[in-house]
Amino acid sequence: MTTQPDSRPTAPAPRRFEAEDLFRDPAFSHPVISPDGESLAYLAPSGGRRNVWVRGIDQEHEEARRVTHDTRRGILTFFWSD
Repeated sequence: MTTQPDSRPTAPAPRRFEAEDLFRDPAFSHPVISPDGESLAYLAPSGGRRNVWVRGIDQEHEEARRVTHDTRRGILTFFWSD
């Protein structure tokens, strides 16, 4: 009995995930609307560390102000004060 090689096309190997892909900071996270409803604060990277940014509800990130300047560990959480 002779077996013939499998002539079905093989699927490409799945993309390999690097550790950096899994643990990289997201571009934007933790959005919180201000108590007066006019501003949005969120975490975004700056200099390789997460910092708090604030912008108007109708503005884009390019118009946001960075309100923290952490260069060591990055900001993990924040809140609005009244």
